[in-house]
Amino acid sequence: MESTKCRVEDDKRLEEEEAKRKLVRETFLQNPHSDNASPSGYFVGDIDASPGPCKPPIFIVLPHQANHLQPLEAHLYISPAGALGAGNHSFVYRAELELPRTFLVDEEICHQCVLDDMMKIIKEEDGENGERRDPKWDQMIGGYVVKTKEKLPVVMEIINEEGVEENYIMKPGEETTGLVYEGPIHAIESRVQYQDLAHIRKQKRAIHLLTSKVYVAAKLSIEGDEHLQREAESYQAFPRHFFEHWSGYNIIKPLKEPVPVGPLVPQFYGYYVMDEEIKNTVGAAAGSDATMNRTPQYLSPILLLEDCGEQIDPGELSVDDQTECASLIYRFHEAGWLHGSIARRNIVRQPGPLSAWPMQRISNMLSHGGLGKNWSYRLIDFGRSFKGNAEPYHRFTMLAEESGVNLWLWGVEDLR
Repeated sequence: MESTKCRVEDDKRLEEEEAKRKLVRETFLQNPHSDNASPSGYFVGDIDASPGPCKPPIFIVLPHQANHLQPLEAHLYISPAGALGAGNHSFVYRAELELPRTFLVDEEICHQCVLDDMMKIIKEEDGENGERRDPKWDQMIGGYVVKTKEKLPVVMEIINEEGVEENYIMKPGEETTGLVYEGPIHAIESRVQYQDLAHIRKQKRAIHLLTSKVYVAAKLSIEGDEHLQREAESYQAFPRHFFEHWSGYNIIKPLKEPVPVGPLVPQFYGYYVMDEEIKNTVGAAAGSDATMNRTPQYLSPILLLEDCGEQIDPGELSVDDQTECASLIYRFHEAGWLHGSIARRNIVRQPGPLSAWPMQRISNMLSHGGLGKNWSYRLIDFGRSFKGNAEPYHRFTMLAEESGVNLWLWGVEDLR
């Protein structure tokens, strides 16, 4: 679908970051000096440096890495066997999304080949016997100096029960002393490229496949229903922090207990509608179906999301888990959004943390007498959601949603 505001902002940010990396690299190559920021690369030479004058060290400048472009082609594999659920407005399937591998993982570079290439470049520049070597590379025109770096303390601001801010030092500051090089640098621009299969073959390593598959949740609409499109529009309008992984804890009003601060909603991988040319072709085929008294085929748009697990069972949640689930709704409201359908089916969980190995996540799921720990929770289903304002109806709706959550936390009512 067409680029949205979030997509435009993301593309602009990535372009600015890439332009900044290119400028740092070009500036450094034009004037390799410690006064200029270093591009992607590393120093080669004496690791037992001591304070005082020295010859300019060699710094290998690695090739510029451009941003990953959006794949022009991907494959989505959906099967009825992967059905995750069905509602009044949509069907959800666990599907496999096949993408170019370089879009999912960072490209590699063979560092041994980089060092071999460095020796060849030095030989080409200096000559077989060093007859063309620039004399400045053998002069003591640089030096290592001792410098102290100060690391500021980590401070947390907490509002106490009287509404007064109090500062707590979570981690004290510290000072570190080390050697820092100052002066001209012998820069060598490497000719070795990233993800060069020839270099990988020299190391007798396995050549990976050019594509890779990941699991996603594919949501399809019922014909004539607009909830899926509205949900896609909501995902594109959500603030960035709804999707971001944060460490640590936070206190979300009106809760008194700290809760983990992870993503609030599933990661959004796009909303896909049929190409107009294909749509016209299908329309022509549908016309022939009509003449044969067959129902024209409906091809649903597809909403691709992170697969975040199964809906919660309130009876299986610990008190901490209940509080974390409630914090999702309160965070949603804090950002000015109303959900429109608060229910247990719209809060899902999977074993966590997501950064752990699969066996560790399974172990966490079975711990605490079967209640588990470190669950990863998400709020889902935003076909009825909208950004609220100060209108009485919006405030009433928000209070109604929160009252249901409060009654659940207090043990008065179960979450419907």
